[in-house]
Amino acid sequence: MLISELKPRSDADDNQLSTISGVVRANYYQPFPHFTLEDESGTIICKPKDSLPKPGIHIELTGTLHTITPENSTLAITFFGEKDRTDVPHPNSTCELTICEFASSLAA
Repeated sequence: MLISELKPRSDADDNQLSTISGVVRANYYQPFPHFTLEDESGTIICKPKDSLPKPGIHIELTGTLHTITPENSTLAITFFGEKDRTDVPHPNSTCELTICEFASSLAA
């Protein structure tokens, strides 16, 4: 599923899992530990289950979409809550996503 295809769900459907894949763009620690994931359709904030992944790696995430208002904030944030993470293999060491550590432009 592309990031742009994620849709907010009703409270009753909050636990319905979706799977997305992309390249980790950056890590942040405020207002909560999170990272951004980018695919060809867009970028989304992701809240890790455990540790923050290294920027530049290509991963697949399974999780749920949430909207919260962090403590001491007036801005609501929509994020993808990680339930499971796997690396995306690159058997030929190339990738079409330009920010991936295996991007074709970097491999040449």
